[in-house]
Amino acid sequence: TTGVNGGRVYAYHVNDTSAAPLPPTAPVSSPAPSPTPTPGPAPAPIPAPISSNLLYPGPSAGNGSAGSLVQSGWFSGSGNGYTVSLPNAVTKGNTLVVSIIGWFGTTALAPSDGVNTYVKSTEIGSSGSYAQDGAVYYAHNIAAGTLRVYINGGSGAVIAGVAVMEIKGDFVSDSFAWNSAISGSADSGATTLSSANGFAVGLIESKYSNVDTPGTGWIKIGGNDGLYMYRQLTSAGLYRATGNFTYNPWESLIVTFKPVIIPPISTPVFIAGDF
Repeated sequence: TTGVNGGRVYAYHVNDTSAAPLPPTAPVSSPAPSPTPTPGPAPAPIPAPISSNLLYPGPSAGNGSAGSLVQSGWFSGSGNGYTVSLPNAVTKGNTLVVSIIGWFGTTALAPSDGVNTYVKSTEIGSSGSYAQDGAVYYAHNIAAGTLRVYINGGSGAVIAGVAVMEIKGDFVSDSFAWNSAISGSADSGATTLSSANGFAVGLIESKYSNVDTPGTGWIKIGGNDGLYMYRQLTSAGLYRATGNFTYNPWESLIVTFKPVIIPPISTPVFIAGDF
């Protein structure tokens, strides 16, 4: 405001104190730095599945041993049917082998024990005047129990002898060979065991004379009109059934048996944890 008084010019500054005072301005400050985070434990990695090859073998294949003879029984005579009892109860999972000698005719000879199913490995017919008929049957992975094995030759058949063997382990027929001649030394010819740890049965039939002496490596189970034999086989290879006796017509048969092995199963296995 300006004014004149007595020739003088005055300047006035008016301060209006009636208005409310302005609030103080807050100081501007820089933001505080964020704290550095403390690292925690690293998360556990998710494990990859572990592939486990599990082998589920038959009893003999599981321990890597060849089929061993547990027990046997045999009978010799002349009729169209026989029953053979083993000395003791058989063990579940083992193998039964039945060898038969006679004149079979046309009727099936499959053994029966009321529990297990028998499969024919092979059957050979008599060769002219050489010998009798022969056959080998088996049942594998058998049920446990006390068994009586019955062989029924049917009408017109004559059963000269039967042998029953229990073998430790689960086995199936592999291969066979047979031969016939007139001499004092029987020889089936060679056949193959395709895998290790098996066994073989031999059957030598003679029409006129007993076969008394099995060949090297064979165990005599019994015999009258022929020879029933068993042999444990630890290695794959060629084998033959042999035996010695007086000069007579003969037929010689060998059947090899290999272990049953279920193929390995690859099963993913996961390890439990917090993922």
